[in-house]
Amino acid sequence: MGPSDGALYFPQKYPMMDKRPFVIFALFIASYSSFVFSIGAGYFSHSYEAQMKYLTKQDALQSFGHQLESEFEYSADNYAVNGIVQAFADTEDNLVYPEGALDNFSQASKPLVKDKYGIDLRELYLTYFYRSHTIKLGKQQVAWGETDGIRILDIINPLDFREFLLKDAEDIRIPIWMLNYAVDVGFAQFQVLVVPDNTTSFPSTSDYMTTSPISSPAFVSRGESGRVTSMNVSDPASGVDDWDRAVNVSFSTGFGDFSVVYINQLHDIPVVDAKYVGNQIYTDQFFYRRNVGGISYSNAFSSWVLRSELAYSDAQYVYLDRPNQAGGLVKRKAFDYAIALDWSGLEDTTVTVQLSQGVLSGRGAAVTRDKVESNIALVWDQYFVNQTYQLRLLSLQNLNRQDNMTTIDFNWLYRDDFTISIGFDSFSGDRLGTLGQHGDADRLHIAIEYTF
Repeated sequence: MGPSDGALYFPQKYPMMDKRPFVIFALFIASYSSFVFSIGAGYFSHSYEAQMKYLTKQDALQSFGHQLESEFEYSADNYAVNGIVQAFADTEDNLVYPEGALDNFSQASKPLVKDKYGIDLRELYLTYFYRSHTIKLGKQQVAWGETDGIRILDIINPLDFREFLLKDAEDIRIPIWMLNYAVDVGFAQFQVLVVPDNTTSFPSTSDYMTTSPISSPAFVSRGESGRVTSMNVSDPASGVDDWDRAVNVSFSTGFGDFSVVYINQLHDIPVVDAKYVGNQIYTDQFFYRRNVGGISYSNAFSSWVLRSELAYSDAQYVYLDRPNQAGGLVKRKAFDYAIALDWSGLEDTTVTVQLSQGVLSGRGAAVTRDKVESNIALVWDQYFVNQTYQLRLLSLQNLNRQDNMTTIDFNWLYRDDFTISIGFDSFSGDRLGTLGQHGDADRLHIAIEYTF
């Protein structure tokens, strides 16, 4: 994910829901019924996870969470139905969606939350097959691009920043309702997305709240939030003309696999325009539409895999060093690219090195971020003793400010249905950077997971 893809922002203003989505409860109860679902080609699978997260520098328990997840599928000759339902609770109430602060979700996607508990229809979609055509209709995830940990072409789904970038990509993405159509024409595959769901990314409001001036208004990093006397929030429009649209054309050649994409979307992280009047600050939060074009590439040879992607965006707002000028914002064009090299020359070992850069148009002197932002990532994935144990290390380093995020996870696959995990997440470097800003949120986490 790029350094500008996190922001502190005020919640959107949507009317409260009058009707509860009882379908969530019906699916949840059905998935845990005492009989085994065996009609046709249907099945259920379930998992329970308990996880404790402890903030080492704050000497405080961050979270003691529980999650019960049911996944189901029913398939017939030319169609299938898939769904995922999650029930969750957290005794510390720090990382659960705050009750009453879910306005970034559309009414059709909003989870049900009460105090420390909640339930969410994570995914639900119908897949229909007809010859070379495939239609997926419903709540789902779409992952485009070839690189990991950065957000260049993987921008279809909004993101959940409650734990910053410390969760798996599948858990960080927020599934949304869309029409996903694909057709195979022999020499290429065409994919078209139509997204009426105006759900936007969810900001962290606790330990991982964004305060870096790179991705939040200047009054936040300067501790002037108390001076904000007026907040005007512009909600995303929801008419047919305001739906997101995207096209992906993928094909293979003797030189590797390629995908060419075009995305017209409302950027799912809003920006805040601030106006200073005497000792008061007036703010205007708004979303903006952009066009993104890009290409991704991958090729495997021997024990190596080369992956890359690049994208051009015709609009990206960045914050200025001087918030009193032009509302503290300026609109630029942006070019982002990443290149990754995977090596699996040893048994049960994969090592990845990845370089990514984001380049802004115009001058770089007036904005809080550099004109060229560079990040390097290292991933080491190692299995031991016939894949009974797994060690995974991820280190993301910003080269401009030398701030860093490192996560280490050790998993013990005790049985096929039971896993014990322990890990450590750490942040270091410049507190004004997007990684170093979380320097007080180092944590130790322990988890058990049982599938049935």
